[in-house]
Amino acid sequence: MDESVEIPTDVVTAADIEPGATLRGVNLEDANLTGADLRNSDLRNATLIRVSSMNIILRQADLRDTTSYHAVLKEGDLRGADLRGADFGHAYFQHADLRDAQMTGTILTDSYFTGADLTAATLSESDVRHVWFRSCTLTNADLTDANLTNTDYTDATLVDADLSQSRLRAADFEDADLRGADLSNTNLNDANLVGANLSGADLRNATLDEADFTDATLTDADLSAARLEDADLFGAYDLWEADLTDTIFGDAQ
Repeated sequence: MDESVEIPTDVVTAADIEPGATLRGVNLEDANLTGADLRNSDLRNATLIRVSSMNIILRQADLRDTTSYHAVLKEGDLRGADLRGADFGHAYFQHADLRDAQMTGTILTDSYFTGADLTAATLSESDVRHVWFRSCTLTNADLTDANLTNTDYTDATLVDADLSQSRLRAADFEDADLRGADLSNTNLNDANLVGANLSGADLRNATLDEADFTDATLTDADLSAARLEDADLFGAYDLWEADLTDTIFGDAQ
């Protein structure tokens, strides 16, 4: 049986829905929820395709398994929200508050998070390909075992973030702050690490073939057993202060 409930979106406005609402399985496709207060609401399995919801409040809301691609959540408050298993492909989260949000197994492909705050957010095992995290805060975020291929972290802050076992091929970390980050057992082939601060970062067993470390800072980084075939290390700071035990350089420059 189809448990979804369809609400005519041409009459739904932010004023029609109150905090703590039960909207499980509701179809809100194309609705305008700009400025709505849906904190603590139950939106499990809801359809939020192309919803326009700038400045929406979804703090502690349950958005598990929603279909929400192309949703506009710019400057929204999603602190502590549960987005596990949801599809937020091609969504817009610019400058949103996603601190402590739960996004395990979430589809986020081709989405935009520029300037968003994802401090202590969980994105483990998520599909995060081709996503923009420019100027984001991802301090203490959990991105373990996620597919982060071709993601853009330019100027982002990832201090003490856990990206271990993730796929980061061709990721762009130019001028990113990765101090103390866990990048062990990752695939960082072709990654751009130009100007990145990797002080104290854990890169054990990482694959960094053809990665660009130009002007990167590697003070006290752990590169033991990492592979850097054809990597560009020209101008990297404090490389020899890093742990290079069993590191494979091959034709690195």
